[in-house]
Amino acid sequence: MSLPAVAVTKDGKRVLVAWKQASKDAPHISWREATGSARDADLQPTPGGTQDHPCLAFAPTPEGTWAAVWEETRAGRQSVWYRTSKPGDSGKQLSTESQAAFPVLVIGEKQTTVAYETKQGDRLSVIVQNL
Repeated sequence: MSLPAVAVTKDGKRVLVAWKQASKDAPHISWREATGSARDADLQPTPGGTQDHPCLAFAPTPEGTWAAVWEETRAGRQSVWYRTSKPGDSGKQLSTESQAAFPVLVIGEKQTTVAYETKQGDRLSVIVQNL
């Protein structure tokens, strides 16, 4: 298991948790709303490979939209993925580098920012994306 992620709304009425679930064929990210009676669910309903290192954040809006980032390995390539709780959003790959890991996410009034580590050969760097 990797470090669980937690997000809380500004008013403290909603809490989300996400974690690496290692009980299926390939480790994947599960999540649930801790303040409700919801059951655990897959962060991405059709994961393409091993998932790890989730990060969650709520948007500062009355609708309570949330977003998540995580790393996912498909066909031997480790990438960073992003999705929101908006209906129909099934996630998208953010990273284009050969190896990306340890994503973090913050959501402000007008901007969502994701940062993650990349490795090209022996060189490590940090990529920042404003979505």
